[in-house]
Formats: sequence, C-alpha cells, structure tokens
Amino acid sequence: MPGKFEPPLDLALRTMSEQLGLEEAQLTVMGVEMVDWPDASLGCPEPGAVYAQVMTRGYRFYFRWGDLLYSVHTDDAQRATLCLPPRRLPANPKGIDDGDPWLPVEPVEPGGMTPRPLE
Repeated sequence: MPGKFEPPLDLALRTMSEQLGLEEAQLTVMGVEMVDWPDASLGCPEPGAVYAQVMTRGYRFYFRWGDLLYSVHTDDAQRATLCLPPRRLPANPKGIDDGDPWLPVEPVEPGGMTPRPLE
C-alpha cells in the first residue's frame, strides 16, 4: 500500500505490534479504509474518557494474526488506537485447506480495500 497510506500504516503496524508484543512481520494487512471519525476517540472510546468533539480524518486498518482480525484506527499519522476485541475469522466455506483463514474482500475505492462478506 504505497503512497498516502504509508505514514498511518507504519503507525498502525507499530501500535499493534507494541501493544500485542508481536513482530510486524507476523501481521498481515487485510484492508484499509479512509474514515472521518466523529470525535477524537478515533472510533474506540474508552469508558469514562472525554474526547474533543471534532471531526477527525483518519483510517481504519485491518490486520490478520493467525485466525484473528484486528482493527487499528488512526488519524492522519499522529495517533493510533487498537480496537479490541478482535474478531475470529470464519473457516473457509469452500473447503479449500491452504492453512489460511478465509476472508472475502471487495474493493470499495481505488487504492483501498475493506473486508466484508460477499453475498
């Protein structure tokens, strides 16, 4: 994902690896989408915390580690938060046993992908 995603992607990878104690190489980037967060919590408010009520442009990154899908929310590259809990990825419905969890994706805009079940 070259270009505009690099600084926030680097921040998201670093945040996730530090908080979970993983090497960045253990993580697979599954998707990214540009988001206008409604406040400074970046979409992951902590109970009891107060956040500035300002529209905050940023990104939602999806990372796979094993059979878990994590979401890391960022602003333009200054702040990131790991949103817990992760989701367990479903087993492959087509019976393909390649050792990887199954996650269908569909493009949402040029340069961006978001994991979402295909119907």
